[in-house]
Amino acid sequence: MAFTLDQLNYAASQAYTSMQNDTWLQEPIKANFYKSLEELVDYISGKSTVAPTITPTHPRDGYYYMPLLKLVDIGNLDEQDQKLIKVFAGSKNAPMFMSPILQQIADQILAEKDEDGLVKAMVTLRKFGLTDEAVLFSLAGVGSGATSTAYYIFFYDRPKLLVHAAGKYIASIFPEYKDKVVDAFITKHASADWSGRLIEYLAQYTSYDLSDFLYYTSYSTTYLCLDNAIYIATYNPELHEKALLEAYENGNTYVTKPAVKYFILRAMADKLPEVYRTKQLDAARTYLQTHITEGKGHWGYQEASFWMRDQSGRNIQKIVSPTAMEDLFQYEPENAAQIASDYLRQLNIAFISPEVLQVIDKHMGEKAVAVLALGLETEKGNGTTLKALLELLGKYDYSRHIDKVWNITKDKSKSIRLIAATELAKLGEAALPKCQELLSAKSADVRQTVAVILSRIKTPEAEKILLDTVNAEKNDDTRDVMIEALGERRYQHMNEQQITDMILAAQKRGKLDAPLADWLDEKTLPALTFTASLSVDNLLATRFLMYRMSRAKEIRSDVEARPLLALIDKASSGAFAKKLFSQFIDNGGDAKQKYCLTLAGFLGDDSLVDVIRPQINKWVESNRGKMAEYGVVALALIGTNKALRAVEFFSRKYKTKYSNIGTAALNALQVAAEELGMDMNELADSIIPDFGFENMYKTFKAGEDEFRVFINKDFKLAFLNEDNKLLKSAPKNTPKPLLDEFKEIGKEVRDVVRSQSSRMELYLVIQRKWKPEKWQSFFVNNPIMFVYATHLLWGTFDASGKLSHTFYCAEDTSLLNFQDEEITIAEDSMVGMVHPLDLSEEERAAWIQKFYEAGIEPLFPQLQRPSVLLSDTDKELMEVEEFADKKGNAVQIKGAFKRFGWTAWELGDHGDIYSFSKSFDELGVQAFIETGGGLFMGYTEDGWLAEFGKCYFRKMAGNIYQSPNLPLGEVPPIVYSEALSELRQIVPQKAE
Repeated sequence: MAFTLDQLNYAASQAYTSMQNDTWLQEPIKANFYKSLEELVDYISGKSTVAPTITPTHPRDGYYYMPLLKLVDIGNLDEQDQKLIKVFAGSKNAPMFMSPILQQIADQILAEKDEDGLVKAMVTLRKFGLTDEAVLFSLAGVGSGATSTAYYIFFYDRPKLLVHAAGKYIASIFPEYKDKVVDAFITKHASADWSGRLIEYLAQYTSYDLSDFLYYTSYSTTYLCLDNAIYIATYNPELHEKALLEAYENGNTYVTKPAVKYFILRAMADKLPEVYRTKQLDAARTYLQTHITEGKGHWGYQEASFWMRDQSGRNIQKIVSPTAMEDLFQYEPENAAQIASDYLRQLNIAFISPEVLQVIDKHMGEKAVAVLALGLETEKGNGTTLKALLELLGKYDYSRHIDKVWNITKDKSKSIRLIAATELAKLGEAALPKCQELLSAKSADVRQTVAVILSRIKTPEAEKILLDTVNAEKNDDTRDVMIEALGERRYQHMNEQQITDMILAAQKRGKLDAPLADWLDEKTLPALTFTASLSVDNLLATRFLMYRMSRAKEIRSDVEARPLLALIDKASSGAFAKKLFSQFIDNGGDAKQKYCLTLAGFLGDDSLVDVIRPQINKWVESNRGKMAEYGVVALALIGTNKALRAVEFFSRKYKTKYSNIGTAALNALQVAAEELGMDMNELADSIIPDFGFENMYKTFKAGEDEFRVFINKDFKLAFLNEDNKLLKSAPKNTPKPLLDEFKEIGKEVRDVVRSQSSRMELYLVIQRKWKPEKWQSFFVNNPIMFVYATHLLWGTFDASGKLSHTFYCAEDTSLLNFQDEEITIAEDSMVGMVHPLDLSEEERAAWIQKFYEAGIEPLFPQLQRPSVLLSDTDKELMEVEEFADKKGNAVQIKGAFKRFGWTAWELGDHGDIYSFSKSFDELGVQAFIETGGGLFMGYTEDGWLAEFGKCYFRKMAGNIYQSPNLPLGEVPPIVYSEALSELRQIVPQKAE
């Protein structure tokens, strides 16, 4: 049996759901479809003996019935298949319904290289009532799904023009079915590449009149099918000369008629040069003149282009103007240079393609300078063409025309001015006199362009001009270019007087006359304390700080603000930062004023962390992702351990969903780690707080008695009296400041545990190791991490990473082996968590039993985690097949992927998920699992089935999309084990 009753019912439910979800269709149409669908299922399943009549209700009926038609196995037709085919083959919309079946046939032909397979299949389909006309229309791809079928039925070897039997079949019936062929291949699919394949074959190998293929109708308007005209003109112009010459007069086109005429005559001249070459060149000149006339001053004008095949059979796009210019240089060189000069002189450079300039340069060489320079005189507007023009001129000496390039510095377009600046900077010091002259220009745009030129010359003389100008320049954009060119070293060792002069210069330029925003009045903020005496008042210095920080493009300090920032007493600036942030949020938190967030980060303390952190979550909830990015970077700027812990938390919380925020957090941590000379994991270790505890305890007094507080195995604060008796809570007479401190410690412990538990499991997977003294410091001497130490099985490893000994950490900090004997860790070994793959099954079972008897409960699966070993026979395999063809509930599976940290990888145009992946970053490997059907980025309906394919692995170095799959034997064993064990929990073990 080709398909089961369950498969039939499921396919029908998919068809029903597709129709139901189509909000564009009226209810009567849907009702008619549901009725036909029900009758069809009853007939196919044998419940009814009456074959239903499928009456088309909508042009997309083929799409809605697709799930049922896909059930047909053309290579193994049984009674149910035949009944299904007969129903649809006999309908009025048979070509549309046959599409998925013909697609299946085409796939078999390609796989089996059977030239006659399609014709044989068509003969079979005729037995079920499919008419020749329906076959013809199906082959043409009328209706959904058949495009690929029709694409392959003609040339199976395009360069050699070898044709499938199906192509020959259509050519053979062409005289009898001419009108239907034209209708099928032109009226319906005029622009399809494969319709041209049929015409190409007919034109080259038959003597049929193909003139009807020159036109197609769309919305009652007749259009010239230009691709087909070129095919016919290329292969058989003699037979169709009259029709071709009339074509560009009679048919509407989407390009100008001179372009159409040139297209056709060029193709005819390639076949019969002695007859049509002169006409081709006339058409080329006419087109170029038309381009000037129609393009000049009309910004909506589009240059014509056409497609032609190269020697390998690929379609390549040709722009008309360079092609026409190339023809003139090749066949009429004596006139071509003058035509090129007129073209560049009269046509706005915005409408000249770079390829035209390349043609001129190719044929004229150094003589092209005078011609190409004409393009500098016309109005600018196309950066790509101007850049190409200057690059070509740069090959030669064009100093006579350099004033024209200087004139471009006045252009309205910033991108155009920058292109000119790049070229003028190549003049070096020869450009300095002109630069000095233009720095006094009224236009800020011109001065900014000159600043760019000077910044790229990079000589002492250029720097001196910038230094003499920078403090007087009122335009901030221009000043920023100058400041960037002068470099940070100018501001690195400024003394108090130089800082004062910088502030007064800004005041003189009128930049400090008022606050940057009405609500941002510096008088409302707590005063900043400076560690050095400045000859300006505090308010003016603060306003300068705000002004310059507003010039920073990202969440970073401005180069002129840094010397002043360095003088601020950070020990007392927390109140200023908190108030500034509060005002920023109260007034809308506008991204344009993010400098307030940046400044708060630079000047804030731990109290600001508690304010920014919830605000980041609010920004995420209100879809202000960019502001959330800015927020995590500002947290990193605070720089305290508490702030960095919050950043680290966001880096993992938003690793997949809102990954832009997670990436921003990771980048901020990377910067912090680099500044401290650490890697990311070492930084994460270093920011775990110890709260001032000594030997796991903090001693305090309540009244006359002494007590100790510690963190218990549940990560909660616990208290001991002098007799080591455990108290239910803090002593009643504990001073309130201490109670507040304990409350804050408890809150911070919960924050650390929220982030650290998943990090510890990550360390197990990536097999992170510590030197003994580092391990002792991190796990045994820290009150939070000590709790983790007592819940895990540890091992010592030799230099090759091989496990030497196993041990656990007792609550008295002693390190004990399996026999409960105290051990000492060798100095030359490394310490790490033991993965199940490190142990034999007997050893793992023994440790599990020991932990159970000792009451040691794992905080996450360690010894109990599933492990998968790769067999020796599978090491050469490139893919894992065990999940292929498995199916399961799409909603549940989508949730499971998310729970285990797998992310959608390969997506279709409509949000279909074709694969999921999981990155093992530290181990440099990424795992993939193919999926298909039922899984979407958006809404996924309960009851839909997710389908699975192969699992494979790739190295993360280079372009992951182009990386080859790794042999399974080269995948790190832990990556293989972790990925496979997770997939076995996600993917149903039985095919549903």
